[in-house]
Amino acid sequence: MGLAKLRDFFVFLRDETTGEILERIFDSNVRGFQQDTPVNLSIRESLNNPGDADFWLLNNGITILASTVNTASFKTLNIQDPQIVNGLQTSREVFSHYQGLSSIPDTDNRRVLVRVIQTTNSAVREGVVRATNNQNKMQAAALRATDPIHGHIETLLRSSGLYYDRRPGHHKDEGRPISQSVSIVGLLQTMIAIVLQKPQDAYGAPGRYIRENDDYFSVFGENVHPIPLFLNCIKIQRKVDDFLA
Repeated sequence: MGLAKLRDFFVFLRDETTGEILERIFDSNVRGFQQDTPVNLSIRESLNNPGDADFWLLNNGITILASTVNTASFKTLNIQDPQIVNGLQTSREVFSHYQGLSSIPDTDNRRVLVRVIQTTNSAVREGVVRATNNQNKMQAAALRATDPIHGHIETLLRSSGLYYDRRPGHHKDEGRPISQSVSIVGLLQTMIAIVLQKPQDAYGAPGRYIRENDDYFSVFGENVHPIPLFLNCIKIQRKVDDFLA
């Protein structure tokens, strides 16, 4: 396991004859290229902004299975029959980025984390493929939950006997009543409907207010709304729900 320079990894992925990406290196990957998914767009944005944190800090890295791995020289491996079993999206985005450059600057020393596993045992190979591609799906809202404003909201709600479910299922696991739990998406929908006066968005497109920064900050931006407003909106929403019930 080590950190490889992105420009070296690009060369590793490139067919020396055609100059195109080595498709056979992905034969054991269970996923196809997902094109313009939010994750891939995020990887692309990181690659296009070299001034950001080193790439490997923002990326899960690459897992390569190989039948034989030898030390070719200091910090260099000779890998036979490599198969990228995790990190296909990253690999393709890295290749596309560097393929599109007229020249690669020598100052580009960004790196990616690479794990190389030597095994000829088919059971081990299948186990690695399964384990590295089997992850609990993370809701988009959970990725916003660490923003400071959600900590302030959580403190305010708790003072009124309510629990802000920043980590989905946490309060349920703690044995707290579901009726006293408030989800990020639930609060978001309430704010969109009452404060922004856009009930159609609250019902039909709340996910946009998680994905798009401008929409997200119109609700959860620092100092955009006074913190007590979030609690008041929840109280209004609950009165409406009780009335309709």
